[in-house]
Amino acid sequence: MNMTNIDKQYQVLATEINDFIPTEWKTFYLYGEVYENTALVYYSYIDITTNLLIEVDEMIKKYSIPRKVEMLFTVRLSHLLQELREEFKKVDSNIWNTITFILEPTGKFNITFGYDSLDTSTPQDRRKKWKQQYLQES
Repeated sequence: MNMTNIDKQYQVLATEINDFIPTEWKTFYLYGEVYENTALVYYSYIDITTNLLIEVDEMIKKYSIPRKVEMLFTVRLSHLLQELREEFKKVDSNIWNTITFILEPTGKFNITFGYDSLDTSTPQDRRKKWKQQYLQES
């Protein structure tokens, strides 16, 4: 399996995330659902100074990030996940439809792929389940 293009996609994703977060951070969490022509993303990070989880809306307010800038970042993440999935299609017949990308500031990352049908629950239910699993939220 030639992973060169996939490895490049991981690097681009990590760089985009690192460039966007306006402060030092400890861990960045990205959840994505990738469909044939679109993707949904959710992200948050752990603030290095407070050790608290900072969600998207809180980050926008705290750092006065224009909504348009955040939306462009979200669209960019969506496109990168779609491109990553397309690269996987070239080398693997078992295609994932959800991804969890956990990034450390050092560049080290952990990825978990999901293969369950997205037709059996709502995006809100899946995000809630993901937050419970990865962010220990109830």
